Amino acid sequence: MKKIIFTVCIIAILLSGCIRPPNYDGVVQIQTNEIAFLIDMTSDSATQARETVIQRKDILIPGYFVRTGRFQHQGYWRPTLKVIAVSQAPVRREWNSDQGNEVVRVTSDRGAGFIVPITLNAFIANANDATRYLAAFRPISDDNIDWSGIKQRDWPRHVKENAQPLEHSLDTAVRPRIQNELSLLFIRVPILYAEVASKIFIPAVFEGMSAQELNAQVRASLPDVVITFDRDVPSIRDWALETYGITITVMAPGDGVIYDSDDIQAQIDALSIAAMRERTLAQEQINANAEQRVREIQARTARIEAEQRSAQIPTLRAMQEIENTRLLAEAQADSIRRGNYPPVPTTLITDAQLGAFGFPGLSNLTNR
Repeated sequence: MKKIIFTVCIIAILLSGCIRPPNYDGVVQIQTNEIAFLIDMTSDSATQARETVIQRKDILIPGYFVRTGRFQHQGYWRPTLKVIAVSQAPVRREWNSDQGNEVVRVTSDRGAGFIVPITLNAFIANANDATRYLAAFRPISDDNIDWSGIKQRDWPRHVKENAQPLEHSLDTAVRPRIQNELSLLFIRVPILYAEVASKIFIPAVFEGMSAQELNAQVRASLPDVVITFDRDVPSIRDWALETYGITITVMAPGDGVIYDSDDIQAQIDALSIAAMRERTLAQEQINANAEQRVREIQARTARIEAEQRSAQIPTLRAMQEIENTRLLAEAQADSIRRGNYPPVPTTLITDAQLGAFGFPGLSNLTNR
């Protein structure tokens, strides 16, 4: 009996060692600002490229058993799916200082170099854009993972990967394209007008602009510069969206430009001060001429008013004499109607007659 029990125990022990380890499905959580893609790790490379967009926020990762020996228990579990997430969080880039390659550096017509500060905002809008973005900026990771040494509860840390950050993509792909387009424009502009030209060229590169419209804006803002552009400026916004699925919402120039040489900045400052003084003197001359013109107009207006007052005096005298004659005629007519005789005097006393008797005449009264 003891031999039978011993034999059964030995068999049970041997059989227990031939059982596969249990399978536990892993769960990967997707953030609300992420778009997830599932990749089948058990398919060939052609099928693996067909990624599926997942809308769920919790993804169940099943596993399959990989045998490494003759017996059923010899092997390990590995995941069947891999998750790649693309972040939709907005990103802001400020290329406004010398940070290695993270600046937009161009040159003027004489080869003087300077940095054009630019502020840029971008994000990934939807799943279609995320697909284009993922095709260009896949995760930088090692696909040859030794799953035999990874426990299933640790799968989520290894099966979920993130696409390359949008900040990195903007610095390495979008910024060089912007720099190239701006260089083609600034290479024809004198260094003195670089700051003014940046206010025209950056919006033109962002939205795209025809050569005709660009020339019109250059002539309006830089009247002293004789240049003509014969090439339309392509839109960086459209190019980034069609090529990489990146939506650029803002691309604005910063404050001024940053010159490579302090001597260039000093020369420009001196020229700016001289130009400001010249404009100040010109404005002062314009103001002096305007004041002189106002004084002349005031003097002429006063002279005209005096002449008009002098011309009104004979007119007033004649009107008074006409009024006196009318009043006398009315008085005589009224006296005749009432039968009062003798009638009122018919002689009108003039200024000359009043003066003869020592009374002031109408002319003396009106001249006061």
